[in-house]
Amino acid sequence: MKTQFADFERFTLEIPQEAIGDCSHQGACDEDVEHWQSKIARPDECTEEALAEELREYGAWEDAELQDDDANWLRIVWIAACNLKG
Repeated sequence: MKTQFADFERFTLEIPQEAIGDCSHQGACDEDVEHWQSKIARPDECTEEALAEELREYGAWEDAELQDDDANWLRIVWIAACNLKG
């Protein structure tokens, strides 16, 4: 399976090519991201704290929202797919 690498400040994610298209289309991508999130390896460097800090820099979520690690993982998978599709 062909993959691409999404580089962030604190870690890098390896995303399957198919996931990039599935998770970055026009309209709601929630179901697609939910499907792919368990198929993407979470690197050791992507701790709960590192992930929350990475997302905090986007300024799109309140501190209380960033306490949910599961939701944060979905967010970063979606961002990675969108960045790579670009």
